[in-house]
Amino acid sequence: MIIVGFSLVFICYNLINLPFRQAYHNYRANTCHIAQLIILFVTNYYDSMTENDTMDKKAYEFTPAEIQIAAIYVTVGVSMCCLIVEIYKFVRSKWGSTKIEPSKYQRQIMNSNEFNQTKEDLHED
Repeated sequence: MIIVGFSLVFICYNLINLPFRQAYHNYRANTCHIAQLIILFVTNYYDSMTENDTMDKKAYEFTPAEIQIAAIYVTVGVSMCCLIVEIYKFVRSKWGSTKIEPSKYQRQIMNSNEFNQTKEDLHED
């Protein structure tokens, strides 16, 4: 139970401080730690169940294990989503930011338009 207490304290610390810059990494870390806490609770439940219940009841009690497996699946799903986002950001930063530079003629037109706008602004005053 001491380990469960440490796990609860660490989850509270992680929820309050939010150590990562990107929010999705904070969500991923918190889901991983909450899944770890669920696994610890299920393990303690089965450990206490071996001492107090009959073999017939212990052999067919699958609900806590199914909750544990669901928590693992949710954690893996959230981690995969974060991985996909990171890969997308990496690919976009390397190959997706090709910018087309304006030609010399286009730059001259843009500069002359800016000059005309400032000239008109001076005449309005």
